[in-house]
Amino acid sequence: TNQSQLPQAGAIPTRRSPNPSNVHSVGKLGGYTLPTRRANPSRSGAKVPAKRYSNDEALALKLLTKTGRISIDLETDGFHPHKPNPNLQDYRDKYGNTEAKVGAIIARSGEQNFIFRKFPEWWPEMLADESVKKVITNAKFDLMWMISDQDNRGGLLAHARNVQDPMLKSQLAHVYRTKTGAAKAGNPGAWEPNDLASMLEERLGVKIGKSIDHDATYWPGKWTRSMVDYMLEDIVHLDDLNDVLDAELL
Repeated sequence: TNQSQLPQAGAIPTRRSPNPSNVHSVGKLGGYTLPTRRANPSRSGAKVPAKRYSNDEALALKLLTKTGRISIDLETDGFHPHKPNPNLQDYRDKYGNTEAKVGAIIARSGEQNFIFRKFPEWWPEMLADESVKKVITNAKFDLMWMISDQDNRGGLLAHARNVQDPMLKSQLAHVYRTKTGAAKAGNPGAWEPNDLASMLEERLGVKIGKSIDHDATYWPGKWTRSMVDYMLEDIVHLDDLNDVLDAELL
């Protein structure tokens, strides 16, 4: 089954997205050039079904080059590149993986969702480009995995510029950054959470489920419908969340 053609999930907001088949122009990100593609218009009068996401790397590059913005999220096998989740060893044996891996790269640019199995070739250059705003919640965690991935490829991720982290901004916007800090100040009831679900509800009035058993979910393996739902649930809102926090802080 092609996961990109799964039917719309009611919990996920939908917007008109670019049609990859109608991309003509050539775009650039530094030295990386998009391949030229011919148009493939739909039949007269036929409706093209909306896709929940695309895996078109060239389209993603075109959109982020045009908009100068991209929201990013990762799903990984464990909480550290060198410490895979021990509860998922049976899955790693099944798929022949011996180390922790990034299982999904979720991105959004130009109102189009993307999910990739591996990082596109232009990824390190995009991260280093200060003209492109990257919105990544808990960026420290995701960047750690990106650095490890490049190292495994024999490369080096030397720069990550213009990274915007809504979680850190939310901590700055609150009276206390952490629950421990509020407790030490003798005011534990004043602490406000900074996890993604809490931020979206507080700043945008958006409620998400954001619940999945990571001890029974192997992201490098086959994606189920519920896994795709989970991946796409919040990526739609990250850019708006970051803008709201900027308006409050700046």
